[in-house]
Amino acid sequence: LIWVVPHYLYLFVYWGEARLKAQGKDCLYFYIKTFPAVKNLVGNLHPLVGPLLYLSVHFLSVLVFGALGLILWHSFFLQSVLPPPPLILSHSHTLLSSPPPARSSCL
Repeated sequence: LIWVVPHYLYLFVYWGEARLKAQGKDCLYFYIKTFPAVKNLVGNLHPLVGPLLYLSVHFLSVLVFGALGLILWHSFFLQSVLPPPPLILSHSHTLLSSPPPARSSCL
């Protein structure tokens, strides 16, 4: 929580959306605010309350999923019951490719 107060003051109070847009910059909150569901939720709030709500949801999600990660880390039973996560591969499939062949020396 230590980083959230300076981050909020710097990004949302000092800079503000209009100032950032004027300089051609953007942040995730301003991008998410363009979604219709978020626009309906945040549209009627004071301009400084929306970012507080966004940062609170971010904090709570990190807290919940961090706790879930700790529980799963220490519970063999839950690890065995839950299905494995899907394997995410990059476009180059580097996880499936074989290691490079050993280089032969020319000596």
